[in-house]
Amino acid sequence: MKFLAISAVVAICAHMVLAVPTANTNADVVAQNVGVRAGMVTASSFEVNKKKDKDEESSEDDEVAEAAEESDREEKKAMKKQAKEEKKRAKKEAKELKAAEEEAEKEAEELKEAEEQAEKEAQELEEEKEREAKELEKEEEREAEKEEERQQEEAEQLEREKELELEEAEREKEAEEEAQKEAEEAEKEAEEKAQKEAEETEKDASDDKN
Repeated sequence: MKFLAISAVVAICAHMVLAVPTANTNADVVAQNVGVRAGMVTASSFEVNKKKDKDEESSEDDEVAEAAEESDREEKKAMKKQAKEEKKRAKKEAKELKAAEEEAEKEAEELKEAEEQAEKEAQELEEEKEREAKELEKEEEREAEKEEERQQEEAEQLEREKELELEEAEREKEAEEEAQKEAEEAEKEAEEKAQKEAEETEKDASDDKN
């Protein structure tokens, strides 16, 4: 915009420079038409030309000033527009930056929550493994106790059976001894009875002889 304003001023100045000889030339033509000879210009016509030149210069100065004002207005307008656009762009960038920061915070929060959830799940899994290990250990202990009790019961049962067998063998032995004793007694009694009968028979026979 500053370049345009300078160009406008330069153009107006060039027009002023070119306008002065043209005015003088026109004045010479007019002087020739009315029969005024060269070098005979009166003071009044000089004043008229001077006033005319002054008016033209004043008009051109006004144009230059107006052009400068217009250029200044355009420059201010452009600067205002540029400032507005920059403000709008800065506001947009700030909004985008804020949105990006919020998105980053959201992602960070989600990541933190995911890490906490993963840590929680890992801890729960570890606790579950510990519980299962303890339960398995208790189950193994219970099974070991049951096996020990079973083996102890079997040992006791075998011991009882052995004792019963010994008792049965003892009873059988006693029964055999009792039977043998009874047999011996019966045999002895039979022998004694037979001997007694023999003696009685012998006695009877002796009595018959007498």
